[in-house]
Amino acid sequence: MHPSSMPGVATSGCRRGSAPGCTASCRADAGLSLGDFDVLVALSEAPGQRLRAFELAAVLEWEKSRLSHHVRRMEQRGARLARGR
Repeated sequence: MHPSSMPGVATSGCRRGSAPGCTASCRADAGLSLGDFDVLVALSEAPGQRLRAFELAAVLEWEKSRLSHHVRRMEQRGARLARGR
């Protein structure tokens, strides 16, 4: 998966585990849920900004089904997350 784009999103400067105010501010500015933000930050921090679904699920400590449903909802809202090669 690769965070090709999410309208109005730039995760630079905010990282998972950063100061709560920064995270909340970044999310509010972009209109993201905490889950959206966590997915995009995990992908942005990955080598080459790519992770396989099982790797992303492990990083987020989510079940594969939760990740699958969440990614589907993000895509329905306009995110373009590349799948496969």
